[in-house]
Amino acid sequence: FLRSAAYTTHYAFPNQALIYSQRPGATMLADIDTWNRAAGRWVNRGAHGVASLGTGNMAGNVRYLFDIKDTHPAGKDSKPLGWQITDANRYPTLQALQEKHNAESLPEIFGLQAALFVAQHGKQLDDDLQNAVIGSTLEWAKPQEQTAIFANLITQSAVYMAAVRCGLGDSAVPQDAFADIDRFDTESAVLALGNAVNRAGRQMFAENCRV
Repeated sequence: FLRSAAYTTHYAFPNQALIYSQRPGATMLADIDTWNRAAGRWVNRGAHGVASLGTGNMAGNVRYLFDIKDTHPAGKDSKPLGWQITDANRYPTLQALQEKHNAESLPEIFGLQAALFVAQHGKQLDDDLQNAVIGSTLEWAKPQEQTAIFANLITQSAVYMAAVRCGLGDSAVPQDAFADIDRFDTESAVLALGNAVNRAGRQMFAENCRV
């Protein structure tokens, strides 16, 4: 799921889950109007959209998103696409990140950024957690342990998503990074964790896009 979520941080967690359930390999999704008008690309005839939940004025409605693989350039007017790591920009981007943060490795940078998110939003995260753990396996842990588990999963998840986007694979997090995920075994607990990870990833990518 985190591999998919690494490319969909601009969508809320419920829509990230919907996208993953339908098209786990999607990397760049938008509705047909965005592709046609903003990106200068046409959606391929016969392409099947990914159902998502509308937000704002469209709340309660279903809208359909299309992956970039389902589109083609609309002539010479095709617009630049969003932030992405390619073979052409991989090295200068990673070097710029390391220089900006005075760090030796990208996992170190991502870990610091994720930890900063947890520190900045600690009170809100604690409130969200306390309302969500009732009835879950995590409820049996002491409050301090609950907080530590929650913070660790948020941090490791955000680091992993950033590593996926930068092509680092699974080496960015410890093998036991998600050992406590099975304690989030109720809908409310999953939503609390998913929403927190979504926000952490969104903040991290917004920061790194400014490099």
